[in-house]
Amino acid sequence: MKNLVPYQMWCGSEESYHTYMHALESFNEFMKDKKEDDIFAAALPYTKVGKVGVVSISGSLIPGEVPKFAADWFGVMGYDNIKQAVVAALSDKDVKSIQLRVGSGGGAVQGLKATADFLAEAGKIKPVYTYSDSMMASAAYWLGSTAEHVSVGDMANVGSIGTIAVQTEVTEMRKSAGITDTVIRSGKYKALGHPFEKLTQEAHDQIQERLDYMTSKFVAAVAENRGRSPEVVDSVMGQGR
Repeated sequence: MKNLVPYQMWCGSEESYHTYMHALESFNEFMKDKKEDDIFAAALPYTKVGKVGVVSISGSLIPGEVPKFAADWFGVMGYDNIKQAVVAALSDKDVKSIQLRVGSGGGAVQGLKATADFLAEAGKIKPVYTYSDSMMASAAYWLGSTAEHVSVGDMANVGSIGTIAVQTEVTEMRKSAGITDTVIRSGKYKALGHPFEKLTQEAHDQIQERLDYMTSKFVAAVAENRGRSPEVVDSVMGQGR
């Protein structure tokens, strides 16, 4: 469970980020009197309905694999769990198509593109369809957009193409507590935006550059997946709508 950590870059809504941070606190509380060996079996978000293999993409999405209890109790799902579920559907000879059933506000940037690429490749083997009747936002939308066809319920929230970063600065709080911090770095850009120093314009610009790069990849992927131009995705579907 070493992948249950705070993430600087988050391809999801603020709500999904706060949900994840709450899950992190709950997980730490849950694990304080347990050993790593107590971790249960990995979650497999897969069921079969007739000849359709249903892969559930829900909760806050993070890299790696999470155990079943983390998915069930804390609302966290690993990208590797999703891929394992797709493999199960592809391996089942009785399954003729795959449905991605999405209910997620997004998740971490790390591992996202590789998972989306994996889903796109799976669609070349068996037809993949996406459905959401709740939320399919940010990273979850990127994953869902890889399907041959996407359908959503009338009240579903869909989109939020973009990336956010939350930079927390605690210098005044620590100063009031009588603590003085000095960040010493080797390398001009090492750990810019450190919470123990004032956010400089250079640090801000570096974070913004990384976010813009990731969003450009997001827009390009959605454009390719949905058969639209990047300009249409950005101007009509994008900008965090």
